[in-house]
Amino acid sequence: MKTRADSKMQGNFERNMNWHIFCVFGLKPTMKQPNLLVFIAYVFFFSLKVKGDSLSISKILPHKTSSYFLFTAGYRLPLSTGKIINSGQGFYFETGFNPGKFISKKIILGLYAGWAWRGTAWSTSFHENFTHDYKQASIDYPNDNLSSFDREVITASHDLFTNKKGSSVTMPGCETSSFHNYAMYYGIVFKFPMRWSPVFKVYTGSTRSYYMGNKIVTSDKDYNIFQLRRKLYGAEIMAFRGLQLGEHLNAGALSFYFENNNLSEGELYFSDGTTERKLPLKTFTSSSFLNKYKNDPCFGIRLSFCIL
Repeated sequence: MKTRADSKMQGNFERNMNWHIFCVFGLKPTMKQPNLLVFIAYVFFFSLKVKGDSLSISKILPHKTSSYFLFTAGYRLPLSTGKIINSGQGFYFETGFNPGKFISKKIILGLYAGWAWRGTAWSTSFHENFTHDYKQASIDYPNDNLSSFDREVITASHDLFTNKKGSSVTMPGCETSSFHNYAMYYGIVFKFPMRWSPVFKVYTGSTRSYYMGNKIVTSDKDYNIFQLRRKLYGAEIMAFRGLQLGEHLNAGALSFYFENNNLSEGELYFSDGTTERKLPLKTFTSSSFLNKYKNDPCFGIRLSFCIL
């Protein structure tokens, strides 16, 4: 039975956690405008109320054993600004398999794949220095092997990268207002057999700044898709596995991640449903431009529900 002292202690804990969450995200509790991050933080950190239970040590202790099936769903929040575009936050999903459990029930040694959604609710745009350098580098670079259609795609990308800004809360398949990043990746996940061991992830894949419009290059098509694609390399450490809601189910897991997008291995992608082009940037931009934006590092935090 919960005593009055227990109720008071839990109330104090919730008030302190409330203020802590707002401080972490740089917000004040008195802010009137709605914020998705606040809602997510409450869902994560107050999942302890599930089934009417109060906070207990057993809810914080990580499970001793691991799961064969791996799954993560959460929200990623960049804490740094990249050199190319101010996009990157949003929901993400990961799934994988842990064959390491055949060796030991306490370790994780598995493979997984992930998909980070486009954060279309947030206003995004390419940075002015990047768009200026991109346009200049592609105009000055001589390449007689490009077709007239390829050159038209490149010229259209100059204007789109420069002028498209804003959020893109639209129905699927509709024109977007700006470019928004999404990522597809795969990697290795590992955890030592110790109970409090962090979970480590190393992954690679592709980051894609996506825009869909119409009558840009091919006026007779319903849509024209442009993407700036870069090679993605990343690492993540899950420092806190959150609250234990069931066997291997964790809520409020906190991770720190670091990623680097390599533009020198990038390409400009175009599709209208019939015609598709994948133009490597090194075929129409200068080496000085590619070297300047070769490394585009960023870091941030992730809050998630996961099965580990």
